[in-house]
Amino acid sequence: MPIPEELSLDLGLDESQEPAALKARVASALGVPADELPPVVLRKRSVDARRGVVRFHVLVGLGAVDEPGELGLPHPRQVGEPRVIVVGDGPAGLFCAYELARHGVGSIVVDRGKPVQPRRHDLKGLNRHGVVDADSNYCFGEGGAGTYSDGKLYTRAHKRGNVRDVIEILARHGAPPEILVDARPHIGAVAMARVVARNHADRSAYGGCRRADR
Repeated sequence: MPIPEELSLDLGLDESQEPAALKARVASALGVPADELPPVVLRKRSVDARRGVVRFHVLVGLGAVDEPGELGLPHPRQVGEPRVIVVGDGPAGLFCAYELARHGVGSIVVDRGKPVQPRRHDLKGLNRHGVVDADSNYCFGEGGAGTYSDGKLYTRAHKRGNVRDVIEILARHGAPPEILVDARPHIGAVAMARVVARNHADRSAYGGCRRADR
């Protein structure tokens, strides 16, 4: 029986998903000794709750596995003048400035709100004392409204761009590595704020982005 390039498995919630455990499950499913199998790598994972049984549905790849490379290539590189003006530092503006920096084009990002850390203090004033800063709140500021959301990344449609590239950039800047395989990845609000700050620092390290409040 030829070894397939990919295989789907259903795993219990308590079953290990470590490479050795996955290889043992694949060997059992194919009816071959584990030591005769090529390397096994987890490619995709989702939760399946149909028919009243909650389990993980995983897709594993079998065959030559490349050494893990750097995420989110190409990375930002040194830039010069002149610069592109990017209006708004929400998700679209953030990734626009990042993509420009990847191609050696600098940018000035103009936003009415504040960077992540000062914005955090303004949100504390809102939550604890009911004081609203019109220019720095849950809607306005670096990263946009999504910075302080749960960071759910549900789309897998590629019609409007390379979703995998976006996921890798987020993971490169501190998002949990599980988002690379989870079908419905979730970053979390605390981690998302760090991701946005590290993304800015990465661009700025090469002169790739300057930020200007309006």
